[in-house]
Amino acid sequence: MKMMRVASLCKALVVACALVAGVVAAQPHIVASVRLPGDKAHFFLSNGTYLRFDVRSNAVDPGYPKPVSDASWPGLGGYALQIAAAFNGPQGKVYFFLGDGRYLRYDTRDTRVDPGYPKVINDANWPGMGRYGAMVTDALNWPGDKVQFFLSNGTYLRFDMVANRVDEGYPKPVNDSTWPGLGPYVGSLTSMLRWDDNAVYFFTANGEYLRYNIQNDRVDPGYPQRVNNRTWPGMGDVLGRRHRRVMP
Repeated sequence: MKMMRVASLCKALVVACALVAGVVAAQPHIVASVRLPGDKAHFFLSNGTYLRFDVRSNAVDPGYPKPVSDASWPGLGGYALQIAAAFNGPQGKVYFFLGDGRYLRYDTRDTRVDPGYPKVINDANWPGMGRYGAMVTDALNWPGDKVQFFLSNGTYLRFDMVANRVDEGYPKPVNDSTWPGLGPYVGSLTSMLRWDDNAVYFFTANGEYLRYNIQNDRVDPGYPQRVNNRTWPGMGDVLGRRHRRVMP
């Protein structure tokens, strides 16, 4: 009887651990981020929802997260779980890159995906990016009409939106030489957002973030920090409950 009780206890422990692991795994993370008119930052999450962060009040707007649907983002709803990256393009356009090598162009003035999308990422519409289309994991607006595309193999491309092509010499590895202070986190980056003329925020899969100084060209001292309701008011409730799993 004693052995049976011990076996039952062990089994219950295994089930409890599995449930905890499932809860941890179920915690969403940011997969894409863009700034829209009205000083709003939109954070798209891995579970198909999004947060709207008010820059002026420094808090998530009431009522969020909300589902990414054709009601909230006309034309984008069917791709909510496929979004891998996003960035702000010219003339009020936002580009969403999908995990399968396609992309959509969203018009913020008409508030809908433009007709004819999604399209395949190839060298005709994104010169120099054709072979990397399905590898894009993050996108970042950069000074000089550039967009930095981070790839799943730990490298990045720099795309010139004016010249409409990848700059020469790319891809390059993401390391402490190319992105000082970012090297140790290359495998855990999930999203990035240019906040203003000098600051970029990088978000990681384990609920942390880093602030990158564009002028100094390095991660600011004191980072990474946790995403919680002190650092990102309203985001901690959604993103800040994740803990690192300690493997035996």
